[in-house]
Amino acid sequence: SSTVPSISSTSSTSSSPPPSSEKRHSIRDGVVTPPSSDQEKRESGALSLLQRTKLVNLKKKNQVKGKEETASSSLPQEKMDVQKLQESMREDWYKLQQANKKLVASNTELDMEMQKQPFSTRVTVGLSLIGNSLIAGAKFYAYTRTGHSAMFSEAIHTLVDVGNQAILGYGLLEAERVPDKQHQYGYGRAAFFYSLVTALSTFGFGAVYTGYEGIHTLMHPPEELASAPEAWAILGIGLVVDGFVLRTALKNTRIRAKQAGVTTWQWITAFKDPFTVAVVFEDSAAVLGVCAAGIGIGLTQYTGNPVFDGIASLVISGLLGTVSWRLIQMNRSFILGRPVDDDELKSIRRMLKQRQSVDEVHSEQSQWIGPSMFTYKAEVDFDGTWLAAQLYEQYKPVFATAAEKGPKSLEAELLWLLPAFAEDVTRVLEREVKYLQESVRRTHPEASYVEIVPDSSQTPYMALETFIRKNASRLVEKYQIETMIGHPTHEEHEEHFNLGTFYLGMGQFEKSAEQFRRCLDLRVDLLGEKSEGVVAVLERLGFVLLQLDESSTALQHLARALGTVHTTSSLSPLLVASIHMNYGLALLEKNQPQTASSHLEEALAIRERELDPLDSSVLATMLALGDAYSRTKTKRLFALKYYEEVRNRRVQLFGEPHKQVMDLDRKLAKTCYFAGLPRKSLEYAEKYANAMEKLKEGEIDKTDVYSAWESVGDLALQLGMPRKARDMFSKAMAMPMDSDNQAQNNRIAQKIAETHRMLGTGGYRRR
Repeated sequence: SSTVPSISSTSSTSSSPPPSSEKRHSIRDGVVTPPSSDQEKRESGALSLLQRTKLVNLKKKNQVKGKEETASSSLPQEKMDVQKLQESMREDWYKLQQANKKLVASNTELDMEMQKQPFSTRVTVGLSLIGNSLIAGAKFYAYTRTGHSAMFSEAIHTLVDVGNQAILGYGLLEAERVPDKQHQYGYGRAAFFYSLVTALSTFGFGAVYTGYEGIHTLMHPPEELASAPEAWAILGIGLVVDGFVLRTALKNTRIRAKQAGVTTWQWITAFKDPFTVAVVFEDSAAVLGVCAAGIGIGLTQYTGNPVFDGIASLVISGLLGTVSWRLIQMNRSFILGRPVDDDELKSIRRMLKQRQSVDEVHSEQSQWIGPSMFTYKAEVDFDGTWLAAQLYEQYKPVFATAAEKGPKSLEAELLWLLPAFAEDVTRVLEREVKYLQESVRRTHPEASYVEIVPDSSQTPYMALETFIRKNASRLVEKYQIETMIGHPTHEEHEEHFNLGTFYLGMGQFEKSAEQFRRCLDLRVDLLGEKSEGVVAVLERLGFVLLQLDESSTALQHLARALGTVHTTSSLSPLLVASIHMNYGLALLEKNQPQTASSHLEEALAIRERELDPLDSSVLATMLALGDAYSRTKTKRLFALKYYEEVRNRRVQLFGEPHKQVMDLDRKLAKTCYFAGLPRKSLEYAEKYANAMEKLKEGEIDKTDVYSAWESVGDLALQLGMPRKARDMFSKAMAMPMDSDNQAQNNRIAQKIAETHRMLGTGGYRRR
């Protein structure tokens, strides 16, 4: 690495200026300079003994400081050659500017392959255009021979399809244009625009006109309709051609849906390719339209009644209207800016948070900008400890060497060391941002524009102040960086386990899972599958995966741990209890409450034997058991038993009112209601509302209290208790509410009026 010379001014050793004539002591750079000796002699007579003593001591201190400054100035210092420095920096800045220009140019170039539509799309649109062009004229010829309005509607339908396919073909070319200064994200949205144009033309020229033709036929039926055999032949050819095009489009759709891992209908409704979807919809309507026209013409010729002809035209109009309206809705959502599906965003977020450099991902924004392109932007809280670890080995000897030369030398070296360190931290962060952006593009090829913005909720604060103030923060950072820069040893699995536990406590589940996975691989090799260390990490990994909604994977790891539990009796009882607990929770996620309850009962038995009855682990297990039993209709009374026991113990711990007690009141009210105990449900619901009302202002939203009293009133009405219901509704009305909640007040006023009518006590005036 290149060294940067320290630059100091040659005027640093110049003598201090003469003292001010207006003040006895001049202050410069924080040093008090006493008056000159002549001045001191003139004024010494006026000074007291104490003042003269202070003056002598001040002079001695300044003499000592002057010696230190002389010693420091005697250190060898590099003089600055301004001309050479300017020439050198001018060349460096020129190279930097050229590099930045290349970077800007490369960022404006988009991979052409991402703009190209699949070959199957071109084939589908081309076949549809050729097929409809061939049969459009034939259908008009058949209409001139027969005069059937259904045949005319089909001819109009096919002619509109020809125009639509031509528009789609032009839109396909437009959507593949390269981004430019006017359209920096490309022309991908042109696909949705031209698809919208075709939908509007289908509705305007197809549905409206054929509907008019059908109504006209019904109101003014033709006196005579001819029968031409070639009309049936043309309808048959049209059915074959439209069917072939539709079959080809559906085949391509199924292939692409399989590649995306979704069903054909899911792929169509996702609208990733508006050209193919438009062809599928329009040709489906064409096939059904030919069938409707054939049935209408056949019935008309068989019965001699032209009403069937008009009805067939209306059916065709309805098909065209339905297709066009559906396409309009789908295109509208993408033109306005449809976001990426939640599952895809969740996948990107999880991938980012698995990276050790990332603490949190927030403020995500996404938008489809083309059939196969979307933009993704996220603000990322980067881990400063990880950034420091990347530079630790490089800067450690540099700082150590500067410190060995003494404080003055270190102070001089810091003038260039700190800027260099800050610049390198910035560059490490820039490289990490680029790596994350490339990772998103690699795992999600449709993410053509990815923007990762470093940002954090702690931006207004300085980490140094926190570390100086809190010893715990310093210890945590020291431990993390020692682990990150440490070399692999036989005890490395302990470091991964501790880091995983640390990240778990911070709620960074993705990073925690990654550390536990590494620990698991190492412990299996070092300790063996049946060891307690492996079982412990399997239990922790299963718990973390549950937090990440990966219950299937969690069950696999916890099942491995249970296998060891069944074959080994030397494991810690509390570890066994945790395995049963997490396994039961995973089964609950899979909607298997009966099997889950047996594992939770086992966990509760162990924890009640080993721990205090008021321990949070015991209460959490009882609460989970209540949740499991509440999902089984025949076991809801067992759920009530556990809920009531947890409530009683929480009252011992926290007293009333308390949010944790209130949560149990709400659970009990709901469970009692479904267990067929409405009066007991009313009792707990009233307790819940009373507790909410007693909480301090700011701890709870008044709207929630309002809703709680309303729910109690509704329940009282169901039980045939209008007087109690009236009292509960009145408590809700007594809550101070904003003017925006006038609709709620009106609703409650109506309910109070209803209770008065039931009680025969007259009406209720709304406030």
